[in-house]
Amino acid sequence: METRPKDERGPLKGRVPFLRGGGVGRALLDVGGFYLAAVLLTVLAAGVLIPVAGHLTSQPGSVFLASLPVLAAVGSITAFMVLRGRWTLAVAGWPEIRPGFAWFGRALLLGIGMAIAAVSIGVILGGGGVSWTGSPGGYAVSALALSGGLLVAALAEELLFRGYPLRKLARAIGPIRASLLLALGFSALHLGNPEVTGLGLINIGLASLVLSAVFFTRGSLAAAWGLHLGWNAGLMLLDAPVSGINFDLPGLDYRAGSMTLLTGGSFGPEGGLSASIVMIAALVWIVRKWI
Repeated sequence: METRPKDERGPLKGRVPFLRGGGVGRALLDVGGFYLAAVLLTVLAAGVLIPVAGHLTSQPGSVFLASLPVLAAVGSITAFMVLRGRWTLAVAGWPEIRPGFAWFGRALLLGIGMAIAAVSIGVILGGGGVSWTGSPGGYAVSALALSGGLLVAALAEELLFRGYPLRKLARAIGPIRASLLLALGFSALHLGNPEVTGLGLINIGLASLVLSAVFFTRGSLAAAWGLHLGWNAGLMLLDAPVSGINFDLPGLDYRAGSMTLLTGGSFGPEGGLSASIVMIAALVWIVRKWI
């Protein structure tokens, strides 16, 4: 892991030899070292934080608690490397504050829109449905609490699969190959999710490519975080399963419908062709309009 110039936003060009300073071999070693440190520190943080916060047994609390050790681990690595002068915040994937906030909000809205589009395709063409069944108060409280948990969960995943790893690999092998490589890992992370399907894993890989594409805007990690949160929160707000996880939001009832190939069935929209269509369209739009 090494210091890079401050302008790390868009490493879209350049080739370097294998196993020479700053080259492909060095990049793989650095990213491998990052993941090794992240895993070890996550296990250590989980051993400390989970017993302390074990009373967080609600669903929002569980979502938050599952991601907290990762945040602690990657935060510690970033703080250590920045303080030692080995990284800048740009190397870690963070943009400047003002454009970061703007891009977070812009990408958040895009992610919510994508989720609404995927669910709408399933409702209109796949026989699915979303119906109101409860009181606004219960829905609002649960939705707000779950959004907080999803905020942390989205950041944890983006720190692992965008941030430093994508920045480092993109400089060595180019953004497209780096994005494809990390998409494989992102899909593998979801292998154990409930009701996972082959198409679901493909769509998760597509989602990773969309998130990597938005990472190469001026918003960098903040934009990827916003888009990730927007997609997950958009599905949750419509009571649709998120990667197989059903939050059972009070007040709404989501039905996948009979055409599971389109709607994704129990895995949620991410398991169906509706998500494939939306992800591909979003990827093309981001590349053409934002990059």
